[in-house]
Amino acid sequence: MKCPTPLLVPHGLIAKSVDLKAQVKSNNKNNSNASYNTDVLEELQRFREFFTQSTKEPSDEEDVLKRMNEYLSVMWGFVFAFEQKGIKQEEKIQVAEQQGDSMVLIKPTPSQKPDPPSPSKFSKLRNSMSFEWCSSQKNNKTNAKVNDSLYEVVMVLLSVINILSQQAQYSVMNDNGKKAFKTLLRAYGMCVQATELSKELDSSAMNALPFELNAFERSKVMLQIIKSQVQEMGFYAAMEKEDKQELVAKISRGAYESYLQCQSLISNADATVAPYSSFVDFKCSVWEVFCKVYSAVYCNKNEENGVAVSLVRSAKSSVPSVIQKSKSLYKYKVTEDSLINVQRDSLVSACDRFDAKFTKENSIVFHQQVPDNIKELPVDPITMGTPTPFTFPKPHAMWTPEVYSSFNISEYLSNTVQQQDIVMKEQPVVSHNDPVVQDKKRERSPEIEEEAPQQKKKSARYDSGGISLCVIC
Repeated sequence: MKCPTPLLVPHGLIAKSVDLKAQVKSNNKNNSNASYNTDVLEELQRFREFFTQSTKEPSDEEDVLKRMNEYLSVMWGFVFAFEQKGIKQEEKIQVAEQQGDSMVLIKPTPSQKPDPPSPSKFSKLRNSMSFEWCSSQKNNKTNAKVNDSLYEVVMVLLSVINILSQQAQYSVMNDNGKKAFKTLLRAYGMCVQATELSKELDSSAMNALPFELNAFERSKVMLQIIKSQVQEMGFYAAMEKEDKQELVAKISRGAYESYLQCQSLISNADATVAPYSSFVDFKCSVWEVFCKVYSAVYCNKNEENGVAVSLVRSAKSSVPSVIQKSKSLYKYKVTEDSLINVQRDSLVSACDRFDAKFTKENSIVFHQQVPDNIKELPVDPITMGTPTPFTFPKPHAMWTPEVYSSFNISEYLSNTVQQQDIVMKEQPVVSHNDPVVQDKKRERSPEIEEEAPQQKKKSARYDSGGISLCVIC
């Protein structure tokens, strides 16, 4: 399947320093877990470095995903809490019961094993470390240094989404549309997860960051962009089928409306959003033209030639805008320039070809009046593609309830985080047919506000200091 379409490949995200600050210690110096806690911290550093190395020059998509899951499994206890339910150890005592003149040995009742940990609560260690990230975008000189392990997780997901987008673009350039489609569906599922997790980040800390490093805003926009690109893949797949004019018209309108939603999500708050807005503006113009052209094809098939002529001429009048926006997109280097040209040229060719064809048919066969303006397109939009679900990896073997409970952070973080776990809000199920998650107030529940009133301090959550020289390489 050929998909001659440029895909967004955002500027890379660079994982910089992680500051442990000796904030996490054992409750008891004589506790056997004290050295084990040190091992946890060392393993976190080590797996973060492995992950960072795999993202620098990614050649194998599966290797990057493997490294990501390894690192997230080590991060588990710093993000999510362990809940111990049931009996910890198997009962080994056998009971003798008198039955008549003899003693009968009763086998012990099978013990209930501890329930496996699940990401239902946030960890007491969530704010015990600060993680620093920056963007590879030249005009973004700001580093984000955030005291939140959940921010680290979302940024890891976003950096892998970038790599998957790059891999999908390579597949498109090699005329392997099926592989590109599969890769985008995987990125789509990760975007759903990143968007849901990012809702739990501190809104004031995120709003202080540029768009590129604002995990909440970037996740939300990337989710809609990838959803739109999946729609494009569906369009080109439908184009290869015979007698599917109506389907092609509906998918093209779906792509146009999906990119319009992207446009409404992107604010022009800072310069780092410009590559995204330029890409989305170009795509909106492209798909406005395509959905008019292929709606015209559908109308002409149903002998509504006059409407078809009007739609094609309307589409053709928008071509100069597409050409202008394609030139503006070149400078940002967030997609393949040659594919910008291919998609633009195919659009111009379709307009010229169908305008000549429908006009000729109207003059010879149909003799229908051509309306001056078509206010409503004759087809309804449909969406394509179901995201590949992303499953958070299980905790690393080093994480046990005992090790988790042995960490003591109260004396170091009394001003920023309470010892008790922070309960995660119930996450709604996001369907691929749902509209994009809209901007909403991300306020903590009254219970959380009551438990942790001091978490509102922005200074403890965000530090936009100078460029760090502690780079993992």
